[in-house]
Amino acid sequence: MLLTLNSKEAVSWIREPLNKEEFSNGFSAESHIRERTFNLIVLRVPVIFDPSKEKHLHEIEETNCLDKNMIRKAKWIKPMGRRRPGQTNAYAIITLSSADSANALIKDRLYICSIKVRPTKQKQEPIQCMKCREWGHFASECPSEKDICSNCGEEHCTNACQNKDKLYCAACGKNTHASWSRNCPEFNRRCLIYDRRNPENAMPFFPMEHNWTLTVRPNSIPLEDRFPAQFSINALPTLGGWQQALRSRQQHKGQRYGTRDRHGHENPNWIWIPPNCIREEGKLLVGDEGWGLDVSSGVNNLDWTTPNNASGWD
Repeated sequence: MLLTLNSKEAVSWIREPLNKEEFSNGFSAESHIRERTFNLIVLRVPVIFDPSKEKHLHEIEETNCLDKNMIRKAKWIKPMGRRRPGQTNAYAIITLSSADSANALIKDRLYICSIKVRPTKQKQEPIQCMKCREWGHFASECPSEKDICSNCGEEHCTNACQNKDKLYCAACGKNTHASWSRNCPEFNRRCLIYDRRNPENAMPFFPMEHNWTLTVRPNSIPLEDRFPAQFSINALPTLGGWQQALRSRQQHKGQRYGTRDRHGHENPNWIWIPPNCIREEGKLLVGDEGWGLDVSSGVNNLDWTTPNNASGWD
């Protein structure tokens, strides 16, 4: 049973050990409360990552500025024994205890082993039994006494299959793909049914109080959420501002646009830079250097005095 509370204060209250025990005993004598987790599918994770080691999980938390123990667990999607020789990357599932942290990783990407990857939210999909290949139950609850191979469709375990080249889908009865194929028509049909029953499947984020997490495909994330005001700085003028300022000056003097270099070759992107504008990295042009740019006012305060040694000015 999933409990949805009306405020974060109520969630914090029920998470207290004494309140949790009293609430669960009052609800049912054998019940217990488990916090909800959120799964992310991470693509192209280096195989040097070991999900079973807590040190690797803590390293991901520190690298991505997550709270300690925010990552509950991680696992590989494909068993390690089924990897091809020389494989360097694999798919993994990372489980977090906070929807806000999961949405932040989906929005801003994730760093694992110094590699930047883009995780996605794990969708709810139909359950297929790994024993009989039927739908709606797990292998531990399967009533069938026979194992069905997921490759050839015969009555034996998949790991004991001797017909690696034979394909047969026990779900749809076609011999064009295996039972585990995600291109199976029956699997895709059941996925559409799951999407209708679970509207959250169409959302790229886990639904929270922010509006951009509730849309199916958000056009853009608000600037105040993407770029907090406390981290904003005044931007320096771009190259387009220089081109516009130079063009206005040439129009004022009746000159043609400076689209040719000193050799007469056409180059519409060419802009002459005075020799005394050469500066070291990180040094701003102020005073009589170059064009006398006033950083505080952008391109509105330009000194139109022709620089010295302006050879090559078109």
